[in-house]
Amino acid sequence: MDKEEKMGIEIARNNLVIPQKSGEWTIASLNQEDYKIEVSKDSNGQFHCNCSFFTSTGKTCRHIYAVRYTINLIQLREGDPLKKPGAVKTNKSRYKQNWSPYNEAQNNADVVFPWILSDLLFGLKTKQNETGRPPIKLNEALFCTLRKVCLNKTIRGVKCQYASDLKDKYIEHTPHPNITSKILNREDITPHIDHILAKTSRPFVGRARIFAIDSSGFSTSIIEDKKGNDQDKDNKQTSIIKNGIHNSQDENSKKTSKNEEKKEIDQNKDDKKRHHKSIKGHIMVDVDTHIITAATVTNSNIPDSKEFEKLVNITKKNGFTIERILADKGYYSEDICQFAENNNIEYYTHPKSNANPDPGTLLNRMVDKYLLHIEEYLDNYHQRSNVEATFHMIKCFGEQLRSKNDIAQKNEVLCKLIGHNIHVLIHEMYQSLSYRYQELDLSKFIPGITSQRYNPITPNVSCQPVYDLISENRFPRFRD
Repeated sequence: MDKEEKMGIEIARNNLVIPQKSGEWTIASLNQEDYKIEVSKDSNGQFHCNCSFFTSTGKTCRHIYAVRYTINLIQLREGDPLKKPGAVKTNKSRYKQNWSPYNEAQNNADVVFPWILSDLLFGLKTKQNETGRPPIKLNEALFCTLRKVCLNKTIRGVKCQYASDLKDKYIEHTPHPNITSKILNREDITPHIDHILAKTSRPFVGRARIFAIDSSGFSTSIIEDKKGNDQDKDNKQTSIIKNGIHNSQDENSKKTSKNEEKKEIDQNKDDKKRHHKSIKGHIMVDVDTHIITAATVTNSNIPDSKEFEKLVNITKKNGFTIERILADKGYYSEDICQFAENNNIEYYTHPKSNANPDPGTLLNRMVDKYLLHIEEYLDNYHQRSNVEATFHMIKCFGEQLRSKNDIAQKNEVLCKLIGHNIHVLIHEMYQSLSYRYQELDLSKFIPGITSQRYNPITPNVSCQPVYDLISENRFPRFRD
């Protein structure tokens, strides 16, 4: 921050900017009572000042900075400036689509998906039982579980898909329908799913630099009251008690008890508001490719800001270099700003309407930057919308979870994230490699493929070429 910007902030904080009816602003001097400067705005939205610094150099002076700071602060106090038409104008990003490889990726995603998934799960070791029937292989069990979750079908509705996968030799046996439920309910499976999610992001290690963080809820079929108590369990218990009472009473007592029950229900309507339980998924996303580099799953009452450090540490552990992070108001915190500063990360978040940080703090510096250069700040901040688009893509696999208990619900959310990453990988395979590998025939290596173009696969039937060619650098295989 240069000298003129610092002086402009000091002028604004001392309430020396006075608006005029003509639409101009008068700035009183800090030292001389009779000395005043006038700032005006032309039809193009450019500020002009009659001070000697601006007239001689044409550069933005402290008085213009003071006017900008004051206007943007008023708009921030009154509400979100983005929702006020004409208040703040930002450059909307336009993304061009290469439609030919995009269409090929969409047409063949369902066929390429199991091929990549089977390679991801290669080498998972299965614990052998000392006695009894040998268990199903862990890689096959996880393969079937991920297929079921990403197809958003019931455990019996996905049986036809298992038959197709058996025919294409992705699995050796058609599993029992309950195997997916058993896998999701196992707590020891969660580290395996986290590891697979990390592996799907590895091809983008050399490309991803700017990330966005956010969270979103996934609803379940479990109904709770406002205190978080399970209504289904309460209803079952009360029905058992009521049945026992009714059996021991005569007809007259039944009528009176029913009337009392109705009164109790009416009295408790305001106290017990039924709603579906939800859990929250926190993700860190590359704004360019929408690949998920880190994820955590928590209860819906956990604040977003508590997961910030975890997501950043997981992303760095996976080999990514973080230059910039974008987050919404839920991550507006001095502790987060300090954590980003310690890790040399440029951090952008939107200030709250009641923002009044202590002078000299990192949060104060960020708010000053927002108020002085709001257009430039919002141009960078708007890249955060990519994480919203990512959640929309994830919920195409189903917004409501089918699992009943906490462990299975967490694993189900992570499986949806893996499915999203695989689809992003397929998209990048076609978009990035289409023009260098048009001669090769993908149908030789992936059963059921319809395309005769855009093939990045070589005869070793491995995902190594995908990793090598998506970016300019070389990366390890899916197989550890």
